[in-house]
Amino acid sequence: MRTPASLVLLATLSACAGPRLYQDPADDLGAYARITIRNASPLALSARLFDDSVTCAGLVKLYENNAAVAPGEGKAVYAKKGAPFTIGAFYMRALGNGVRQCAVNTTVVPTAASYQVVYDADVEAKRCGVAVAEGEGRSSLALPRERFVIRKASQPFLQDGPWCKPLSAEQRAILGLPEAAAAR
Repeated sequence: MRTPASLVLLATLSACAGPRLYQDPADDLGAYARITIRNASPLALSARLFDDSVTCAGLVKLYENNAAVAPGEGKAVYAKKGAPFTIGAFYMRALGNGVRQCAVNTTVVPTAASYQVVYDADVEAKRCGVAVAEGEGRSSLALPRERFVIRKASQPFLQDGPWCKPLSAEQRAILGLPEAAAAR
């Protein structure tokens, strides 16, 4: 049986459709935490979310045309309370001798009404930093490092694959997640 060329083309194009654009939830916002992603670096911050925050699969872009969070600015998003939420952050700078970059993926399980996730970078040293705080504004309290995890980045073969290394048993315990099911 032959597959029509139009079906092959449609399947190919749909696989290359790219990430969807983030949209605020349409249902009760009381079930969600407001998370403000802040850029404390003088460089533009490329940030992305994921449909599946445990595996970092299913890219979700924050802005149309992949625009970045400007230096000193922030972008508010909503995350389901009690569920893992991962932000992928990336800085890049062209230098005379090439490109320097750093990336950090941050996972938190929100329980409060609002959080700030503040990113900074020393791209020359290839180092990204992150701080997570509960609340809004200067009076917010920084979360202890035991309440969020920084995940190692990975580059998937296809754009929709996992962008993070799997959560370790220690990271799952920090986030209060059950142990992963054993591979079969």
